Amino acid sequence: MTCSVSTPGSQCASFAANLFGPHPESYDEQIFQLLLAHCPSGASLKEFEHFNQLVQSGIFRPYERDGIECIHQPYNLSASSAPVSIFYGLNDWIVHPKNVIRLASLLPNLREVIPVGGKKFNHVDFIIGTRVRAAVYRKLLQNLRNDSQAYLSISTHP
Repeated sequence: MTCSVSTPGSQCASFAANLFGPHPESYDEQIFQLLLAHCPSGASLKEFEHFNQLVQSGIFRPYERDGIECIHQPYNLSASSAPVSIFYGLNDWIVHPKNVIRLASLLPNLREVIPVGGKKFNHVDFIIGTRVRAAVYRKLLQNLRNDSQAYLSISTHP
């Protein structure tokens, strides 16, 4: 099935805009086709249920299974020791910027919080956006290189 996001008013363009945020002209059309051919493979219904639980409760906590009311403590993000860089889109309809800032405030080893791509970058742009390499991947790879070099210099010099 061919489904175009670049055709204004098409069902696929409307679907993508309503789910991820408008701006499908930034998508790589071929990659979008591949994504649709396999979507939502690799995802479990429980992932969607857990996401809904998080949205409903407003608390980042473990999955409540089988509708059993359990008292789950929120994840202890203050115990995180890994350096964290957060990249987010200002046009993301799944992860709102205010929630990004809220998450960032809970992380003890936050390196940076970077809004990506101006006001047109949305959730799926991180996967199939034509500008994602320049906007995110280069910086992400540089951070990984720097962290690897720092780790290696610490582990080789006791």
